[in-house]
Amino acid sequence: MLINFGGLDLITSQSLNIEDSIGTIGSNVEEGFGRNFDYLSLNCTDNILSNKEVRQAINYAINREEIINTVYAGKYKTADFPLSYGSYLYKENKEILTFNQDKAKQILQDNGWNYTGGSWQKKIGYSTVRIKLNLVVQASNESRINVANVIKKNLEDIGIQVNITSAKDNTFQNYLKNKNYDMILTGVTVRNFTRFK
Repeated sequence: MLINFGGLDLITSQSLNIEDSIGTIGSNVEEGFGRNFDYLSLNCTDNILSNKEVRQAINYAINREEIINTVYAGKYKTADFPLSYGSYLYKENKEILTFNQDKAKQILQDNGWNYTGGSWQKKIGYSTVRIKLNLVVQASNESRINVANVIKKNLEDIGIQVNITSAKDNTFQNYLKNKNYDMILTGVTVRNFTRFK
């Protein structure tokens, strides 16, 4: 925050309700990209999630715009990975996987999964495997719990069964540290970013 001539020149905030704090004298609002990212981490060593097509189907099935609009009041942006902007490492022509539940179902079918008896099934080796996933979320983070509920609904809309585990802080950290999850909703702050003009 910078103060000049008794007025406020600059305030930065991550609050979704910043307008409630500004007052009635008016202001100029300029939005910028932050470096805090919430993301869904998939355990790629899991028997089901090691399948690239299942991960692609999950990506297509999740409506990120719905999450931004319903959970974050339309004030956050989507990113495909933490370097989606402001980095020479970002490739503008990279294929973006957008929300498309029909495509998600088609990917599963093309990969040999059949939707039978209320779940996606596939014969792997000598047993039938069903896509049923556990999603771990930190119980103390209300926004991420709301995001987890949207993800659960989106995945269940295409027939992927999801169980949400709301874990206390220490338990959540143990899930994360030991990679004891199918999916976990977590976040990261990217530090030491320099923007040159």
